[in-house]
Amino acid sequence: MFNVRLPIIAFDKQLQFRDDVFFNFDRILGHEHRLLAALYERQREQHPVITSITDIILDVVLAFREDYESYIKVGYPLNNMLRGRLKALLKALPVSGGETQT
Repeated sequence: MFNVRLPIIAFDKQLQFRDDVFFNFDRILGHEHRLLAALYERQREQHPVITSITDIILDVVLAFREDYESYIKVGYPLNNMLRGRLKALLKALPVSGGETQT
C-alpha cells in the first residue's frame, strides 16, 4: 500500500477540476435523475411484473445524446490530458520509504 496524503487535489480546487473535466456534469446528472424517476414510475405502474423498460431507455438515450456527445467531444480529450497530469502528480507523491510496495 501507498502512504499518500489525501486529497490529491486541494479542496479549494476540486470544484474547478470537476467543472473542467465534466463541464456539463449538471446536465448529465439531470438526465440520470429523469431516468431513475421514469423507472420508479414504471415500477409503481406495473408491479410486480414489469413487461418492458425499452421505451424509457430509448426516450432517455435520445434526450441524453446531445449532452453525452458534447462531453465525449470536449470533456473526454480534456479528461485524457488531465489524466496525464494526474499521473505525474501521483509519481511525485511521497510513498512509504520512497519506494512503491506491492
